[in-house]
Amino acid sequence: MSLSTYPIVPQENWETYFYNAPKGPVFVTFWQDAKKIGEEYIFCARVVITIKKPNENGGPNQSEADKLYKIEDELTHFFKEHKTNCILLARLTHDGNRELVFQLQQWDTFRPPVGLWMLKNKDWEIDVFEHQGWDFFNDSIWPSEIDWKFIHDRRVIDSLVEHGSDPQKEHSLEYLFEGKEEKLQQLKGHLNERDYQDGPKEEDPQRLLMIKKLPLDINLVFAETMQNEKICQEWDIAFNGWGASIQK
Repeated sequence: MSLSTYPIVPQENWETYFYNAPKGPVFVTFWQDAKKIGEEYIFCARVVITIKKPNENGGPNQSEADKLYKIEDELTHFFKEHKTNCILLARLTHDGNRELVFQLQQWDTFRPPVGLWMLKNKDWEIDVFEHQGWDFFNDSIWPSEIDWKFIHDRRVIDSLVEHGSDPQKEHSLEYLFEGKEEKLQQLKGHLNERDYQDGPKEEDPQRLLMIKKLPLDINLVFAETMQNEKICQEWDIAFNGWGASIQK
């Protein structure tokens, strides 16, 4: 990917998810195209701002969130003035902290504007952590395979709601499975025990469509996804996700 301006603050292709850490949930907003940027961005800088009045999940209230975005804009403005070649790749919110995660080419043009910005914001507790390479991004930001499944389920739910679905209403979630016929029949019995209903019969005996009625609650839907993933892996069956019609 060619990057010619600085600093880089991507405007599109952001995604969000969360995971649980020992001290509580970590809410991640990250740039999906991060893996496409050049290898010359070899350093990682984490700018960590202490949230003054964190809520029960460790995040800010709306008023403080607005202030955090404002001082973030101030920081990127300082980077622009100093021609700092860096890229904002993620925001982490956890345990009373907001982290801004950058990848950059060199420290010399990064440290001075950060220092000036910290002086301007003395009423905030701010720390900066420096790392070599991409290990922090890969270990703490980039989604795992399970996280991507959560993101996919949330995207489907968001799309249904955006097109008019009432998330409180039960939807007929249609789950598609593929595999050997005898294993699909075994799976069918297992799913019936989990309150799944038989879907329309597939012409292909190696395909099975089953229906589970649920509201569009990401926690309930994702729990079904994980149970289906687990049983399908054990029985060598392909789980091809789910879909649903709009319910207004």
